[in-house]
Amino acid sequence: MRVGDVQGLGALGAVLQARRSLRGLAELTTVAMPRLLTGVAGAEGLAMLRDAVKMGASVVGGCPDTDPDPTGYVEAVLEVASEHGCPVDLHTDATDPARLSRLAAMAGGLRPGVTVGPCAGLARLPAEAASRLAEQLAAAGVTVVCLPQGGCGTADRRGAAPVRLLRAAGVRVAAGSGALRDVANPVGRGDPLEAAYLLASAHGLRPEDAYEAVSTAAREALGLPEVRVEAGFPAELLAVRGDHLSGALSLAYSRIVVHRGRVVARTSAVREYCNSAVAAELGLPRQGRGSCREETRCPEGVRSAPGVTGRRSQPMRRTGPSGRTVGIMRIVIAGGHGQIALRLERVLAARGDEVAGIIRKAEQGADLRAAGAEPVLLDLESASVEEVAAHLQGADAAVFAAGAGPGSGTGRKDTVDRGAAVLFADAAVRARVRRFVVVSSMGADPAHQGDDVFDVYLRAKGRPTRTSPGRRPWTGRSCAPAR
Repeated sequence: MRVGDVQGLGALGAVLQARRSLRGLAELTTVAMPRLLTGVAGAEGLAMLRDAVKMGASVVGGCPDTDPDPTGYVEAVLEVASEHGCPVDLHTDATDPARLSRLAAMAGGLRPGVTVGPCAGLARLPAEAASRLAEQLAAAGVTVVCLPQGGCGTADRRGAAPVRLLRAAGVRVAAGSGALRDVANPVGRGDPLEAAYLLASAHGLRPEDAYEAVSTAAREALGLPEVRVEAGFPAELLAVRGDHLSGALSLAYSRIVVHRGRVVARTSAVREYCNSAVAAELGLPRQGRGSCREETRCPEGVRSAPGVTGRRSQPMRRTGPSGRTVGIMRIVIAGGHGQIALRLERVLAARGDEVAGIIRKAEQGADLRAAGAEPVLLDLESASVEEVAAHLQGADAAVFAAGAGPGSGTGRKDTVDRGAAVLFADAAVRARVRRFVVVSSMGADPAHQGDDVFDVYLRAKGRPTRTSPGRRPWTGRSCAPAR
């Protein structure tokens, strides 16, 4: 986002508000980009850049080519990024080889890393000069983000970076979109699969390499955690209709997006043919036939095995006990391997809800999957509120069913039965979870007397449901007695 000049920090504030509003549906990374950073005119921009980072911008960026002193601009950006431990995103067309070489030399070794793009000018340099620059970028650990759909308003929209040359030199290459239906490109759209399609069809990459540029490499460039289809890793998945990857990139219309283990978007494309003798003879889907209106559906076990498939969709609703149609809920259960939690997971999964269980040991994951729940590896005794809240994003309800268990001493009764419950409740507030249940005990009371282990347990179980009621959006004592 542009900062400084007439708009000040107003546009950045709006984007940060949008990021908060979209929490649970998408992750937005905000880049603060001042126009000038050097000389007298750049002093205000430099101060505004520092204010933007303090305000919440997560990346320091800019367009050095627009400043009278491009090298000084890069130095200023790297200095601010180093001060705050932020990654760097610089927009340049890379038409000046000497300037790009200096940028690579200055950026080498910076942690978090440096991203540049779209670098389309590299493709117009002599092959030998472009190869030398690619080797310098690789040695410096600089990521190049190319824009196969077209550049942005500050860069030349002709062509794209020489992705095969860059990859051959060892440069991490990611791909994205430069403009979303704005002045620079009124028909631009932010479809990463279209970017991958163009890399494969127009720039000679294998479909696997093209898809990597918009998936694994893009996540690395954004500083997002690694994704594997294994227990404990983020459930960030894409299901696309197709028999293989090249087919999916060719006709990637119908798709399902899974974010934080939850289906957050479904896109369906329907192709029908007019009612005619030819269509009937060939068995083509015809207009007005309900059976041909299909949507994609996440393949069975989408969280435990990758898949690219298509099936008839079931709506994200179910029939409740009264016979009414109700929405599917996502419920996160702390202590997901306990007896009560496993029973609850089976009941919730059987009625069609999405269930996630927080566990401390990876070997417990198989029992949760058998119960129909998604295992989440997290130690509530050492996790922060932010870490727990990240797993509660998008949840409709949170259930605290964790406990120190039989045989534990008074210390763990306090850290688990009380402390972890309070932590879980605070995280639920931060994630805006509207329903919260504590699996408690008969006789739980914060004023219970006695020093035996069970006395401490009853006090610990009684405290979480009575702590700071004004801070939490739940009324009454939300407690389920354990028998």
